[in-house]
Amino acid sequence: MRYLAKIPKTCERKGVDRLVLESFMYRITEVAAAVHAQEMTFSVAQTGGSLVARNVTYEGVVLDLDTVGAFSREPEDHISQDYLEMSLSVAVLRRAVSNNHQNDLPARIRSAYLEKLEAFGAEAAWKSRIEQIIGSDEQIAGITRAF
Repeated sequence: MRYLAKIPKTCERKGVDRLVLESFMYRITEVAAAVHAQEMTFSVAQTGGSLVARNVTYEGVVLDLDTVGAFSREPEDHISQDYLEMSLSVAVLRRAVSNNHQNDLPARIRSAYLEKLEAFGAEAAWKSRIEQIIGSDEQIAGITRAF
């Protein structure tokens, strides 16, 4: 445990923390946006989906795509759960590589995700609906303290 506690300080000192975090965020938002743009989801009921930290590598590669599929409940519920899980995975990695809070990280995640939604061909009405969902969800707003 003593050695693990040194990892964030070492990453910060060598300037690796931002590099690792940016690359992770890029990849996980890309995967989320690719699936969401096709009006599909990662989440299954209230169990963790493919975007939870245990299913994502340090590079942001999603390992378990078994939960990807069509919506089985309200799209708002799925989008909120997926987005929350994605954001919390970024927060977990941020804690692994840095002791410093990054208050701008939620805004960077949102920006990267929405940009990729468009790149993956999400229809304007669907993208607008997703923006509304993630902008009005209280749980998503509440996780900003995790960064």
